[in-house]
Amino acid sequence: MDRDEVLALEDLSVGFVHGGTSTVLAHVSLSIRRGETLGLVGESGCGKSTLGRAVMRLLPSNAAVDGEIRLLGRDVRAMDDREIRRLRGGSVAMIFQNPMSALNPVLTIGRQITEALETHTGLRGRAATARAVELLHLVGIGRPVDRVHDYPHQLSGGMRQRAMIAMAVSCDPKLLIADEPTTALDVTVQTQILDLLAALQEKLSMAILFISHDMAAVASVADRVAVMYAGRIVEQGQATALLLDPAHPYTSGLLNSVPSVDGAKLARLQAIPGNVSAGSAEAAGCSFHPRCRFAVTGCDAEAPPLADIGDGRASRCWLATEDWRPDAAARGLAT
Repeated sequence: MDRDEVLALEDLSVGFVHGGTSTVLAHVSLSIRRGETLGLVGESGCGKSTLGRAVMRLLPSNAAVDGEIRLLGRDVRAMDDREIRRLRGGSVAMIFQNPMSALNPVLTIGRQITEALETHTGLRGRAATARAVELLHLVGIGRPVDRVHDYPHQLSGGMRQRAMIAMAVSCDPKLLIADEPTTALDVTVQTQILDLLAALQEKLSMAILFISHDMAAVASVADRVAVMYAGRIVEQGQATALLLDPAHPYTSGLLNSVPSVDGAKLARLQAIPGNVSAGSAEAAGCSFHPRCRFAVTGCDAEAPPLADIGDGRASRCWLATEDWRPDAAARGLAT
């Protein structure tokens, strides 16, 4: 095992049993090393949040999970309930999409932070409260001595997100799963949150799994990027190379869908036609072919493998080695 490897997924599949079984993730393999940020991108419904919840063992009881999930060399799926409770909030923590629904509305922000400290560090009473104040200060919340006594509804959206981050990093996790951490925030607050995550990562040497559909946000924080479509990884590689020269039509489509300004004029968006199809992780052939303008005869019959295309990159496309790829440099997305 790589001593710096924090998380490793091997051939992970997740389905939900309801009458039949609907496959949401299919044969996903990923790894994240200490101090590294892996951006996981794709449209809503592609399975990104399901992957994060699978790592945390937060899937519902009707979930059928296959494959390996190793955190710091330990098999997460083999842990008993006591071990997994110690894992959550300790070695691995998660920032959820909507802090207003993720935070408990009847407990103060301070109490929700001290609860994690009591569980994982043994701090109690004034010592735990003092640490909660330090954490609120660390994430940039003003007047933390007062805010520690506030309830979630008394904070703005950006402050609630900061409070969620304070809870998540309270026990110095080795892995932070950030699930759409800037959704519903204005651009200025988004930038502040991304800068905060980068600063905390440097301070704590955390690995971060950054889940998002926002390619611009991913470009600003990720060291590597994995692109997910219909429950499968369709492309992965170093962030700069992948964003400048996408090797899969879906990645290219996502980049073309990012608003950009050409001089003083807003460039026209090039939307991807159609939607992610339910159950397309199980479909024959390439799952993206119904929406792909580069599809050729045979794309609907045989699924391409996630093939090595050199320089540590991989793409799940029969055309990955062909000279069709667009130049994304003009979009200003490269880090």
